[in-house]
Amino acid sequence: MRDVEITQQPVELYKLLKFEGLVGSGGDAKTVISDGMVSVNGVIETQKRKKLVSGDVVTFGYESLKLKLVEAGETTSGAASGHDENSPMSPKGSARPVRRGKPPVVRSK
Repeated sequence: MRDVEITQQPVELYKLLKFEGLVGSGGDAKTVISDGMVSVNGVIETQKRKKLVSGDVVTFGYESLKLKLVEAGETTSGAASGHDENSPMSPKGSARPVRRGKPPVVRSK
């Protein structure tokens, strides 16, 4: 099980799957959710915009993610983990576009 640090809550389920790289896009995330392939706290969830909070456990395939709320200044991500401090959602050298603003998901352990 991976811990996922979030700086704000709630986080929508499809966004978590997308930002954590479990699916290729938001559209893919919505499809796997509506197909009943994702569970939240052990219960199959079909609401694409299900609001998740700290302590929730999301399971998709063989991957389980546990959400943990942290203050923006106390995240454990940083240069040592290969992440750009100005863009905690995108690793340095990544081909993914950098999202600006406040991303809901900060870093996985």
